[in-house]
Amino acid sequence: MILCILVLLCFPLAHYPMATSFTLPMNIYKTRFSTPHLKTFLWQATQTKATESKNECGQTVPLLSFSGKEDLLNRFIDATLPYNDTSSVGQALLSGTLLGNINLFLSEINIDNGIYFGNKIAFSQLTLKNIGVHPISPSGQCLTEEEIQNDPSLSAYLPIFYKNILQNGSPLQESFCSALYFTIGWAKNWQHFTHADFINISIQTGIQVPPFTLDSCCSRTLFKIPTYPQYGVGFPFEIDAEFGFLNWLNIGLEGIATFFISTEKTIQLNPSATNNTILPSSSVAAKIHQYPFLYVHTYLEADEFIPKISLLCGVTYAKQFQTTYTPIDQQKYPCTIINNYSLHKPWTRITCNVELQADFTFEPTKCSPRLKFLYIQPVYEQATYQTRLLGGEFAIDISGTF
Repeated sequence: MILCILVLLCFPLAHYPMATSFTLPMNIYKTRFSTPHLKTFLWQATQTKATESKNECGQTVPLLSFSGKEDLLNRFIDATLPYNDTSSVGQALLSGTLLGNINLFLSEINIDNGIYFGNKIAFSQLTLKNIGVHPISPSGQCLTEEEIQNDPSLSAYLPIFYKNILQNGSPLQESFCSALYFTIGWAKNWQHFTHADFINISIQTGIQVPPFTLDSCCSRTLFKIPTYPQYGVGFPFEIDAEFGFLNWLNIGLEGIATFFISTEKTIQLNPSATNNTILPSSSVAAKIHQYPFLYVHTYLEADEFIPKISLLCGVTYAKQFQTTYTPIDQQKYPCTIINNYSLHKPWTRITCNVELQADFTFEPTKCSPRLKFLYIQPVYEQATYQTRLLGGEFAIDISGTF
């Protein structure tokens, strides 16, 4: 129970990525750490939808084509073919609609001398529907229905693929614990400057537990919801700074670097030199090396520009570097092939976020409830879903000791 009460501090939503475990846009929780014995409890609910993605060049592509085109291999519909059979009926782009919702539970416990403890837990659910396969020509143009019918091999392949692999496009759903952090930090507040109202500085670190599935209907051996999971335990390091001016204008900067421990798991990988990142055809035990995750958020806040109402506008930059693999069976899964055709390529996201907050505190009181509405708009993305996020948040600050 105590661990559930210690719900995170100041880590971005789906730091996940969406990280993120599935690279959804991220929302910063702006901490209130300057008051000793202040406790913050928060619930945030957000929803997102995506029908398109951005590829490695930043170009808009169908939702499931952020890693490029896919080979329609004959072994996908004929299990008797060996794993190294690369014969195909052509290539295709994959499309779909991704729906996501996240419930974030968070709290912060401030101690004396600027020390604070925190924990965050987020429960997410993804739904992938309207899955489509769009065969393309060698030049990259989508084939017409007539062109598909004039190709006997392709026209015979697609119905079997839809039925056996895509199960006639039926929706996929997956629920999981997408974020779990335990943190400790130190904060300092300075006031009474000539030109500034205050300066807040904080440093924190902790441990990040890998996401884990709670419920999944993705029982298919081939096609699952494409995500960017975190495999190993992570160690985030964060520095935050906020400067106040004119009794109403706040400027903030937050930076996070997360480093991961290498781990060994059985995962789906593509054992042949084909263009298949969404459709890997087999699984193997491999040592996974996940490179760091970087996150930077800067913002301007009009603090109570209207009594009890604050407006925050910010820009975020998120970057997950390459994930590499060392398979146990390197004869069947050569490292040069595995790491060249990995699903988990580097991804980048830049977003703008707007937050409108109403503070319902009436002095004197030990409890300060707050209500917030937020919207996140992608500005630039590479190799990830093009998602927008809309949500609301309820938080309460409690001062004094228990």
